[in-house]
Amino acid sequence: MDGMKRALAPLAALLLVTSCAGEGEAEPTPTVTETVAATPEPAPTVTETVTATPEPEESETAEASSDDAGLTSEVQEISGDAGEWVMEVVEQSPGQFEILTMLIDPRGEDGSRDAQDAVAICEAVQEELAATHIRVMESDETTFAMIDQATGECAEV
Repeated sequence: MDGMKRALAPLAALLLVTSCAGEGEAEPTPTVTETVAATPEPAPTVTETVTATPEPEESETAEASSDDAGLTSEVQEISGDAGEWVMEVVEQSPGQFEILTMLIDPRGEDGSRDAQDAVAICEAVQEELAATHIRVMESDETTFAMIDQATGECAEV
């Protein structure tokens, strides 16, 4: 901005001198001409910040898998003999577990050993991990046992 003022200063002086020339005596007034090179000020710099969400690194996904593996091991252990059937455990949210097993339900009248094991796994997770929602699944991922919401106890379904 200062450069523009300097460039316009001679023009303003010239106008002042010429406007005053008509008043009073008619003496010739000297004219001063000065050439000033005006350099415009640089435009303001615009900075844009872009934030990207990085993809999870392999170590993060491996950590999540190891957490699931640790939970699976814990459920196998707390389920006693029935723990041998546990393949994978996922805690979907605090207190909500899905447990995939190798159990196959033959649906006998007196309840099969597999059904008793499914209920035992459910009860162990309910007691040891303070679970409120449990789904013990057969190997084909159909539900075998779960907490009955009416009674709050594990039961074959």
